[in-house]
Amino acid sequence: MEAKFSKLAMQTITDISTLIVRTPGTCGGRPRIAETRITVQYIVNEIKAGVTPEEILEDKPHLTLAGIYRTHLTSKKVLQAS
Repeated sequence: MEAKFSKLAMQTITDISTLIVRTPGTCGGRPRIAETRITVQYIVNEIKAGVTPEEILEDKPHLTLAGIYRTHLTSKKVLQAS
């Protein structure tokens, strides 16, 4: 019997708590999306200007929608802690 995989079984699970990081010496220590130099403030500014997360992803394809949404949803808390 041959195994069949659904689309759901092939999806990657991401621990969203690891998507925003701070590293002294990278982006001035400001919070950013992990493994990038895209800061939380950049995402906040783009969304405030009316750019959708999907449009940000089109412009910056190395990002993930999870990273963009996590950044947007936690931006107030993350920026206050800066």
